[in-house]
Amino acid sequence: MSNELRSQIYHHFDDLDTDVLLDIWETNDRVEWSDTAFEIIQEILERRIDELPKQNPPILEHIPPKRTQKSFYEDIAIESYVDEMHAPVFYKPEEVLWLSFWLNRLAIAAIVITVLGNLPTLINILRSQIQDLANGVGSSLLSSVFTSVIGILVVGLTCAVYYFSLRGLAYVLRILMEMEFNSRSAR
Repeated sequence: MSNELRSQIYHHFDDLDTDVLLDIWETNDRVEWSDTAFEIIQEILERRIDELPKQNPPILEHIPPKRTQKSFYEDIAIESYVDEMHAPVFYKPEEVLWLSFWLNRLAIAAIVITVLGNLPTLINILRSQIQDLANGVGSSLLSSVFTSVIGILVVGLTCAVYYFSLRGLAYVLRILMEMEFNSRSAR
């Protein structure tokens, strides 16, 4: 390693707070930091403090955390809802959470279905406006653009109504389940 690079590394670590250097030293992450970095950190710490703390065993590889598959219940502790002593009488919490899960997915599908369902109508509007402009029949460019924008806004508003209605229903179901559960004083 060149002296210039070593000098740059030294100045970088020398600018850091002692607590930060101690954390790097003790963690001993050999994946993140090179041996040269640890030599330089050791020099700086020996200059700053009396005694170097013990290092953890070296970390030689980072193991990514295992991915867990989300269930219908996502982040809800379902066990608290299905306690046999305090179980709900008129519904099954698993079914409410399942329905909520699929309502959220249906909200996204509703946008796609609405756009695809209205696409032929939008194309016909644009086609008729282009034909009218080409034939010089009674409409101006401004009215053609206005008609097209209104058609797109109507489709967008329809998508928003479907999406927020379904998402709201899923949210309300979970709120009602939580309210019912809390009203039983089961916690």
